[in-house]
Amino acid sequence: MSRKLAFVTSKDDGNVDFHVAKAAISKDVSRVYDDNSHILTDFLYPLYLIHKVVSSNYEELDNIVDRAQRELDLQSSKPLITLDPYDQAIELMVELNRCLLNILTSQSLFLLKARQLVKDQFGENSEEYQEFECLRKQLHKASVSYRFCYELRNYAQHYGIPSNKLAIDYISGEQPVLTVSIAKNKLLKGGYEWKTHGLEALNRMEDMFDLMPHIKNYRDVANKLFLQLYNSCEDKLTQFHSIVADIKEKAQAPQKVRFFFVCNFDDNDSQIDTEEIPYTFARKLENYISTFKDMSTTCNK
Repeated sequence: MSRKLAFVTSKDDGNVDFHVAKAAISKDVSRVYDDNSHILTDFLYPLYLIHKVVSSNYEELDNIVDRAQRELDLQSSKPLITLDPYDQAIELMVELNRCLLNILTSQSLFLLKARQLVKDQFGENSEEYQEFECLRKQLHKASVSYRFCYELRNYAQHYGIPSNKLAIDYISGEQPVLTVSIAKNKLLKGGYEWKTHGLEALNRMEDMFDLMPHIKNYRDVANKLFLQLYNSCEDKLTQFHSIVADIKEKAQAPQKVRFFFVCNFDDNDSQIDTEEIPYTFARKLENYISTFKDMSTTCNK
């Protein structure tokens, strides 16, 4: 299959001109391009999708808590005796638990999918897979929140909602305090047979404990693993940008235009077989990953 770079430029009348490079890219260039672009399309793209789902669920939880806190602040100017806590808490409990269920489920999926993706892409004996497993196990061992939240997902999937108590503390003259809590005895007596790691983590908790710090720590686990996998592919991403820039330069394609490959192109063809170049996703991924760059992803063997 031969590939030529194609691009479109805008005209003053709102239409566009369609341009195709005179020469096809060489087989060697095509082979190097495939080697680097496949990391993006076959590995980083599905990894990004599932992590983005996880991240979006966490962002929704932050928004729910922030909105609830603002509403409580407005209520705090009223006489405390007039405030009905159930009026504030019932619907908020629904929203919080809906979001918590989404977080726990999507992060379990991320942990499973990330492991499978790196294994399929690089092989079980690869350095990339071994580094991922090393960091995953290290985080699991070091984090009570990881061990607890992973098992809480299994409990919440079949036995009960994640948070069973919402505390709103009104103190005259002070900002109301919202606490998303769990009563430990309700988890232990809920009929679920807690696995070893989850039970050990749960037994470390107070009888009534705040869930939100553990959710925050669990979020950091997903971000650190995602960043580590991205870092393992960063050289490939750099090479991808380099070879795409070289292909564009040889085709005399301007900056900031839409470009793609046309395959087995002939000027007389009435139909054009196109192949997208994942440059937009590469830039989006780099912008997305920049928010996690200050995290440590080193595995201490």
